[in-house]
Amino acid sequence: MFLLSVYFLLLWFVLPMTDAEESISGKKFRDFLHEWPTPGTGPYFDTSVDSNITGLVGNTVLLHCRVKNLGNRTVSWVRHRDIHLLTVGRYTYTSDQRFEAIHTPHTEEWTLRIRYPQKKDSGIYECQISTTPPVGHPVFLTIVVQQ
Repeated sequence: MFLLSVYFLLLWFVLPMTDAEESISGKKFRDFLHEWPTPGTGPYFDTSVDSNITGLVGNTVLLHCRVKNLGNRTVSWVRHRDIHLLTVGRYTYTSDQRFEAIHTPHTEEWTLRIRYPQKKDSGIYECQISTTPPVGHPVFLTIVVQQ
């Protein structure tokens, strides 16, 4: 019954209008429906983002992760070397102040900033989505000494 009501609302408010006469609320509703995930699809990683990063000792590095269809899930960064949870959402959970989560609201970008990296910071970091079970995307970091 609820879906039938939504269908009639669509027919009555949104569909009869041309683009020129579409109301602001009708446009917002149409945009809302357009962004609503298709049933059966969940969050996923944009794998076109570079997952092999090389940085210099002492120079800040950024590890990028782009997540599509995140919905109400959260993104975390985990360091594989010691299975250390570094960040959850925009909050940093490690006591190592060199690590910081960066995320601009309403974007798909989730970045881990590492200030003053050392060679020991080289390794695999995982951008992780809080699905059940969690899904992750590895980012490989190599820190080198400038020659």
